[in-house]
Amino acid sequence: MKEKDIRKKLGISPGSTLTALVALAETVSPKAPWDAFAPLWLSLPWLKPGAPADEMWFATPKNVRPFAATGGEWDHFGFLMDGDLPTDERPIVYVDPTDDDDRTQIVAPSLRDLLGLIAISFGDVVSRSATDAEWFGFRTEWYGKKPAVLKEMERLSNLLCSLPGVVRPASPSKVANAYPDQTFRIPSEYDSEGKEEEFEEPRPADLANNVTDAQNACRFAGEALAQGRLDEAEHHARCGMNHPAFKPRCLLVLATIYKRTGRKQAAKSAARALFHAWLDPAPVSLPAVHPRMIIDRDDLISLLEQVEGAKAGPLIARVREAPEFEDPGGDYL
Repeated sequence: MKEKDIRKKLGISPGSTLTALVALAETVSPKAPWDAFAPLWLSLPWLKPGAPADEMWFATPKNVRPFAATGGEWDHFGFLMDGDLPTDERPIVYVDPTDDDDRTQIVAPSLRDLLGLIAISFGDVVSRSATDAEWFGFRTEWYGKKPAVLKEMERLSNLLCSLPGVVRPASPSKVANAYPDQTFRIPSEYDSEGKEEEFEEPRPADLANNVTDAQNACRFAGEALAQGRLDEAEHHARCGMNHPAFKPRCLLVLATIYKRTGRKQAAKSAARALFHAWLDPAPVSLPAVHPRMIIDRDDLISLLEQVEGAKAGPLIARVREAPEFEDPGGDYL
């Protein structure tokens, strides 16, 4: 794909590094360049013929322009659009579309630096909080029993480091924290004045508006999970999430699936999203249903224990201390 075509897709000048990354992807995987670096949890879904780049936009802050996905739960990378900078010098933001704005962070001073971090670990674990030891141990922790996967990750990492300016840093934690972080606001359906925002969550229309279809998807997800058909369960849960009445139960299913399949960061993301929504005492407008009306307290505690491990204590304490949810009546649940 030529630079002008990339610009047309993304709506910004791609810069030399992203242009070179696309060219490398097309060389590595001519038939599916969008997934050329998928083993490193880095994909360029907009390279698919006919695929719009705005499919990556999910709870993306207004000052961030997405350019790559991780393959996790809607997590993606984007250029920070604040200030007048060339694309190659724009900081990179890891967008984690949960209810917790603090989980979306600046994780690299530039795309070159991000690729260097991914060459050490992989996209879904990029963060400001990991220590150097954790950075260098992520692959072994996740894929230590899969030597073929590790070998392919190393091959792709070496290819990334063939791009101009991309190197594996000696201290990845220093690079991840090199650019000052800032506060991001995850867009909600409405702005502070009650007006609908431009951001719109992509969702299949039938599942977003058809209660029966969404209910069936949620039921199918639960049944498939119980029977160990995890791919099928994940598909149905993703579908069911598109209706607000069934999102909490589907989040529980997805977090469980991610935990079982070794996608630790995705499991934490889904579990934290459910945790924050469950604790929120505010009523929700119909057709949504408050998570406390659907998810049993003990079920949430069990999920947090599985996903968070030794760090689950403070979260579980908050769940146990939360008062019973009172139905306020009226047009709320």
